[in-house]
Amino acid sequence: MKKFLLLSLALVVSNVLFAQLPKGLPILVGSSNLGLSFGSTQAKYDGEDVGDKTKTTNFNFSPIAAYTFAENFAAGLLVDYTMTSEKEGDADALKGSTLMVGPLARYYFPTGGVFPFVHGHYVFGSMSAEGEKVAGISAWGAAVGVDVPVSKGAFVDVSLGYGNTTVKPEAYDNYKEVTGAIEFKVGLMVVLGAK
Repeated sequence: MKKFLLLSLALVVSNVLFAQLPKGLPILVGSSNLGLSFGSTQAKYDGEDVGDKTKTTNFNFSPIAAYTFAENFAAGLLVDYTMTSEKEGDADALKGSTLMVGPLARYYFPTGGVFPFVHGHYVFGSMSAEGEKVAGISAWGAAVGVDVPVSKGAFVDVSLGYGNTTVKPEAYDNYKEVTGAIEFKVGLMVVLGAK
């Protein structure tokens, strides 16, 4: 209990002593936010595993527009575009894309020179293969990261987290694919009106 109180006091003092991300700043992240993730997919039917796991590789572009509603707290909108390649055994890779939109939230821990953060989001949209919509899709993610200043109002945005995606094909009832993956992302963050 004593350690918890000391840690809490240290966090409060650090909030006062170090630079903060002030309320009222628009934030744009992802003019070049690119991600690469590797994972596996397990198909399920009526709650039971179906077939073998499929290896999944994703290339992702996800711009963010957010606003600091309170000191160090930003919320906004995330647009997520992903190109996917799935390969099961020796079969040819299946390639597709997804487009999702949804809310996000970030909390920044003021430390003076850099801005560590925690991030969470939930997005939904559609998945297409060979140019046709084939499924509804939703995803959530949680990450920790750091924004490192490179010039006035510009930061390199680096994060590592976990993402979970659920795909529900339109052609089948009671069928879904759930993918969990470790995600590493690097991008550029611009804080408009930064001093």
